[in-house]
Amino acid sequence: MIGNDVIDLKLASKESTILRKAVQDKIFTAAEKNRINNNAQPATIAWLCWSQKEAAYKIVNRMISYRFYAPNAFESCLTPIQDKVLSAMAEFVAFDSNEPVPVNISLTGMVRYKEQTFYTLSFIDSDKIITVAAVNPDFVTVKQKISALFDRLNQQDIISSFLKNTGFEFYKDCRGIPFLKNKSISDLPATLSHHGHYISLAWKNQPGKD
Repeated sequence: MIGNDVIDLKLASKESTILRKAVQDKIFTAAEKNRINNNAQPATIAWLCWSQKEAAYKIVNRMISYRFYAPNAFESCLTPIQDKVLSAMAEFVAFDSNEPVPVNISLTGMVRYKEQTFYTLSFIDSDKIITVAAVNPDFVTVKQKISALFDRLNQQDIISSFLKNTGFEFYKDCRGIPFLKNKSISDLPATLSHHGHYISLAWKNQPGKD
């Protein structure tokens, strides 16, 4: 299972109150607040924490089939980048254009929720944060597409462009959970996120594997 999240940092900087103490007390744990407020770029770290938590939440939402709001129940952290993750990065950041998206920082991490641990892979540049979470740290099987055209095209057109030449179609089940399907696979797990100018779609390219 996977989840994803994308943050438009320019929009977030204009509209967010994420650095206010009252807001942080509602959405971050003590360890996360310490990591945020002792960093030279607290807003970016705050949004990274949120992105990790949101991506992990989408996995839990898929597991339990209902929505809830409890950001403090999820605790994120960063981990040393793993060699086996590096092989996934080149393809992961190729996205939906002929040229790679410029990525300044690549980070691996974990999110804990109750007795469960989820693994995260995040990319940060001056405009956005992109995170994918999974139940295991093998991101080689994850495909990710992102577009900066969300303000100019409708969502379904962008998703269709993501899946062009893959043979897959996007759909949501009766619970609103996203999947991909083709002639031989009816329920390949997928995850969708949008914020500001950006929309992102991720999926596992190996059905039946977590």
